Amino acid sequence: MTVSAASAVNAFSASKSNIALTAAGLAPGTANIDTAGANVRENAACAYLYYELKDANGTQLTSASSVIAKVSSGFTVGIGAAGTIGVATGNYGAVATYLQACQATANTAATGTMTLTVNGVDVATRTITIVGQLASITVVENAIAKRNDAGTTVAVYGDFTTRNAGTWYPSHSYTGKDAAGNLVPVDAAIDTTTLDAQVTALGDDGTADPRNADSDLRTGGLTFACANTSGSNEKLKLKVTAANGITSISSNAFKVTCAGDAVNYSASTDKAAYNTGDLITVTIKGTDVSGKTANDFGTISTTAAPGVIASGAIASTVAGPENLDTLTAGVKTYRYIASQTAGNYTISVDFPKLNSATYNQAALTIPVTVKTATTDVTNAEVLKSIVALIASINKQIAALQKLILRR
Repeated sequence: MTVSAASAVNAFSASKSNIALTAAGLAPGTANIDTAGANVRENAACAYLYYELKDANGTQLTSASSVIAKVSSGFTVGIGAAGTIGVATGNYGAVATYLQACQATANTAATGTMTLTVNGVDVATRTITIVGQLASITVVENAIAKRNDAGTTVAVYGDFTTRNAGTWYPSHSYTGKDAAGNLVPVDAAIDTTTLDAQVTALGDDGTADPRNADSDLRTGGLTFACANTSGSNEKLKLKVTAANGITSISSNAFKVTCAGDAVNYSASTDKAAYNTGDLITVTIKGTDVSGKTANDFGTISTTAAPGVIASGAIASTVAGPENLDTLTAGVKTYRYIASQTAGNYTISVDFPKLNSATYNQAALTIPVTVKTATTDVTNAEVLKSIVALIASINKQIAALQKLILRR
């Protein structure tokens, strides 16, 4: 049996009560645990602080208990409904309820606190953000877009099938922000006046990206229709109308480079000669059917046709070809440790997936030399040091003679 003091009756108990931020003012999945992401709300949405108030006996507080809701500037607040700027007051009823904080000015970002006060004592404070309307869009080029080499245009350059699960691979991504710098979901549209014969269409890869559970907003991705030629458009822009239906937002001008899969490749090493134990870097450069830099999505090494780099000049592999390797800006590098045995070697570079008589591509060889690292001083180096020492002594003697003659 637990005995509580009479003073505990109808006195707020944090351990017995249930207070948490939730998405819509409903009870949380776990008592006193905020719903993930409920502290950040989209433009025109509201933040909710659910509460169920009990005393040390686990009994709900009576309707005589006062409840006060307070918010920072930039918000309105209400108890169980939309309210007023600053403070809202009321009494606790027989059922659970919630505080509701909304933007004080439509489409304007607000960040601050929402506080619950019970019987004159602050019992819970949460930091919340409601983002404003879109104010800027930034587009970033992540990769060379994929072009169809079958004689038709193509509107894909990545895998968007599992996009909402976080696995998608765009060549370009974009982020939208409000005037305060908060991330804002965006449904992007192309400024059609910036299209040309090379990039004939552009669109968003889906609806506005949702926030993750941690309130982080994933950036959006774009899809293009690239003409069946190698080339680029450096003047493309996105254009979106803000939530107020009036303000037009344009992105930065960005470049789209269209290219086919690699059909030819070259190979080189970072040096012609290495000391034993040095790091050897082998660089593969891929080009498409037009002879231009290949795209960043076509694989160059697969399980069925694995790339192989081999030589007696190599003692061990640091990073070699793997399944589903792709190029980045037309380039892929691999690293190896030079052999402990000095000598002249050739490095064999073979990527069977790309080898083809149609494109005159076959395995390659690169000549390299491995030398034994040494710190021994040669006779020539010793002689050079002696000559320099004698010259220095002669100079000092001459200086001393001049000093003696002056006296």
